[in-house]
Amino acid sequence: MSSLDSPPTTNVPPSDLTPVEQYDWICKQAKSILDKQLKAGIPNTASDIRHHVVELDERDNLIALMKTPDGLYECNVNQCSKVYKREGNLKYHLQSCHGWSDEHVTTGTVREQPDLGYAMKSSFMKCALLVRDTYDAYRHCDGDRVFRNAKFDILLADAMGHTKYRLWLWRMLAYEKAILSQRQAFEYKWNVSSNLSGGKCNNIPNDNVVEIQVHKIKSLLRSQGSNVTFESAQLACKSAQVVEEIKTNLMAKSDVRKTSRKRPKSDKTSDVEKMVHELMESNLFTIRPGRQLDSFKQFKDPMDRINAVKFHQWVKTQKARAAFELNF
Repeated sequence: MSSLDSPPTTNVPPSDLTPVEQYDWICKQAKSILDKQLKAGIPNTASDIRHHVVELDERDNLIALMKTPDGLYECNVNQCSKVYKREGNLKYHLQSCHGWSDEHVTTGTVREQPDLGYAMKSSFMKCALLVRDTYDAYRHCDGDRVFRNAKFDILLADAMGHTKYRLWLWRMLAYEKAILSQRQAFEYKWNVSSNLSGGKCNNIPNDNVVEIQVHKIKSLLRSQGSNVTFESAQLACKSAQVVEEIKTNLMAKSDVRKTSRKRPKSDKTSDVEKMVHELMESNLFTIRPGRQLDSFKQFKDPMDRINAVKFHQWVKTQKARAAFELNF
């Protein structure tokens, strides 16, 4: 294949398959790629994190059962019956007296890699697959894929220390899962992108639409110069979209050709394709036990950087904050 978008030369799907058989054939090929190119080089740390977080949730549920109606915490492990005023004191008691510990549910350790180059390639392919699928999901306005990928995106944001994107992704998932009503959540999920230029697969994320609108409003405010006031700025914000629609309608009725002002695509999938070709030229798609790379001796997969305990505590904090701000 000359590029990732070229027709396949091997594993070509038979032409006489029914739609169900075509789906099964594609799933089989996808599973084969995942097993060979991703899971063979790195462990399934996402499943490990899920197991750890579930265990931490069960512990929190047990602690919630120890809370008495008057707001105190009574230890009920082995009929201990000691009472504490704060949850933190009860947790310290459980750790020191009853052997509760979070050490065995903490990730972030360095794993031994038999082939460091192959492990790096597998880690990159995992992230590249997520990027390509997310771009494609927004282009097709596929809410299912967008929100499914957001769960992996929030883990990567936590691993790499991107606190702003981690918070934004958590709120995005929280609105769809818990905060909005069923009807509002459906509208939110299936309107994650908009099409401003027409045609298929030309949707862009709503965040980019907001950026375009902000740029138009700033242009209106700059045109006012020193005459800008709070009232004029407020009017510009409210009328910018209406003025643009009126202008578009007048141009259409007057048969005026609209000047081209297409935004450059902020698409990184072409970069992914070039990097894949470099990996293929470096022979990193075959396992060579004992291979080490001097430039990346301390390589660690992003998922291995996640501390399940700290991430779980951060999510709990965000839940408590949302409950307080929204008066749940």
